[in-house]
Amino acid sequence: MRKGQHKKNLTDDECNNLVQHLLTRCTSSGKLPKGVADDIGKLFGCTPTTVRRIWRRAAADLSGNKTICATVQQRKKGQSGRKRMYTDIPDRIQAIPQSRRY
Repeated sequence: MRKGQHKKNLTDDECNNLVQHLLTRCTSSGKLPKGVADDIGKLFGCTPTTVRRIWRRAAADLSGNKTICATVQQRKKGQSGRKRMYTDIPDRIQAIPQSRRY
């Protein structure tokens, strides 16, 4: 991949589907066989490192029913972008009595 080009982030549904694919391919001890991360990465258009990172974040419970214990949704929403300033300034000004305003 050339410099300046990057892949799009996986959506929440894609992450859930990725984990479901991994659950079908994992061993009974909860480990992924060799090459599975490469195969799933090619299937979803992401790197094997991303597949392993999402697998670790899933913290799957393999006690028999193979359910996902933790959420694998993107943690980017609300954590990126410009930080919000005071949005309730008019309300704060109204709360101060007229005699105390400078």
